[in-house]
Amino acid sequence: MRYGFKPIDNRQVYKANYIFQPQAIKHPTRNLEFHDIFYVIDGYYFLRLGEEEYRFNAGDIAVLPAFYPHFGTNLCKVKSRLIYIHFFKENEDRIITENDPHPENLLLTNTCINVNNPIIYQYFQEITKTYWSDRSYKNMHCSALLNLILIEMANECARNINKKDQIILNIQNVLAEYPHQFFTLGELARQSNLGIKTFSSRFKKVTGQSVHQYQLNSKLNQIAVLLRNETYTSLKYLAVNYGFYDEFHLSAAFKKKFGVSPKHYS
Repeated sequence: MRYGFKPIDNRQVYKANYIFQPQAIKHPTRNLEFHDIFYVIDGYYFLRLGEEEYRFNAGDIAVLPAFYPHFGTNLCKVKSRLIYIHFFKENEDRIITENDPHPENLLLTNTCINVNNPIIYQYFQEITKTYWSDRSYKNMHCSALLNLILIEMANECARNINKKDQIILNIQNVLAEYPHQFFTLGELARQSNLGIKTFSSRFKKVTGQSVHQYQLNSKLNQIAVLLRNETYTSLKYLAVNYGFYDEFHLSAAFKKKFGVSPKHYS
């Protein structure tokens, strides 16, 4: 799951602290009214959010959105330690959906972020120390530190995606090079030397669409451009060159996407 945080100057920190688990226990079942992010210092934790199950290891940050149920699925490691921050949800904060994969003006994070970035841990420590202090302007200080943490988390997610994107970029190039074909998920996974499930998950994470949706939308978008600029092009020609069964299959898919038939598109 991906989540977007609105960068604002006065985010209110509800609480920040350390947790030490001397025994192996499950994370409690929760549906909090505030966001919960935590940095795993030692050990590991298992949680489930919606349909996804996660293992958070040392060096990982967990992002548990407000009003989103989650619960532990297995015991944590004995003597696990974490540092957490609870802060209130803003109206613009939201889960990122397939229909809005790249929203503007939001800091985008994943549910599990492997950071290996000492500065983020330092920010977690500083915000916790500030929260429990009696220093002047501590609320403003905590808010500023929280914004820095969210920015660094978003940067880490972007870097992690970019590191892994070369495989997906190569596949996108293949799809662009052979527009007359509809590739199966298995074919593309084999070309990527990845398992089908892993490839499918990574492709969707990068593009916001399934492999089939991506191919179909790409082809239909190209066809729409041709219909606007080359009005003499026949539907039969377009169907053959973009991998559709026939012009009727093309027309049905086109109308479903654009709301009008290819003949009436301009």
